[in-house]
Amino acid sequence: MALFRESSFKQYKFVKKTLEDITLSAFELREDEGKNLSPEQARKINILLDRNEACFQPGGEPMPYIEHRIDTSDHPPIATSPYRMNPVKKDVLREQIEELLRQNVIEECESPYAEPVVLVPKPNGKVRLCVNYRKLNSVTKVDAYPLPRMDDLLNEATPTSFMSTIDLRSGYHQVKVADVDQDKTAFVCLFGTYRYLRMPFGLRNAPATFQRLIDKFRSGLKYVFALSYLDGIIVLSETFEKHLEDLCYSKNSSSYQCERSSIFTTNMLMVPSIYP
Repeated sequence: MALFRESSFKQYKFVKKTLEDITLSAFELREDEGKNLSPEQARKINILLDRNEACFQPGGEPMPYIEHRIDTSDHPPIATSPYRMNPVKKDVLREQIEELLRQNVIEECESPYAEPVVLVPKPNGKVRLCVNYRKLNSVTKVDAYPLPRMDDLLNEATPTSFMSTIDLRSGYHQVKVADVDQDKTAFVCLFGTYRYLRMPFGLRNAPATFQRLIDKFRSGLKYVFALSYLDGIIVLSETFEKHLEDLCYSKNSSSYQCERSSIFTTNMLMVPSIYP
């Protein structure tokens, strides 16, 4: 599972590889993280970071627990012409497509379905390739799997000094689109036609599918108090040692990839980064 945000610490190396004797260099938490931790406690966190370095790497296989289905019944395929783009956006789009191909998130195809793409700005200044699935969504049967209420989650949360938030790296792309439905995800642009092998943003039932996946994961954490909402998980513990154990247990129960997290934070801020 994704445990920590890569930017939370500087480059470091290990001289020894045991929990007791490991020596660290240039480890530094963010200012808002681990304010009340001792040097020894911070050292133990750094050990956990090193052992889970693979969590920070992009790509990887999709989760085996679930696949995304797109039930359009017997409705005929939907095809739409691509949107026009200026030269600057074309270059950005090309880069986005090349990256998605490299990560095995999409592939070229010949599909009777085709939806246009748009480039959506992200809070960090980058852009995300999104497909306008409005017409496909209009003929897709609704998945009624419930999303948790944010006020209920906040009521469940017990104030504690030992709390970490875990946000998953490109969470939707960790879910495979069922083989029979991959053609329905096809999008068209000036560079060709592509379809998603992993679940994209914008599909009608994508939030429900991902919440189901998160709930399956959370149900396996029998000894960990964790709250979940879409691509976010909050782990709360009564003591430092229990919190460290809970984070280790969470990681060993899954193979999620991580993008943004807060380690031993004193403020719980869980803002979903995935929307329907």
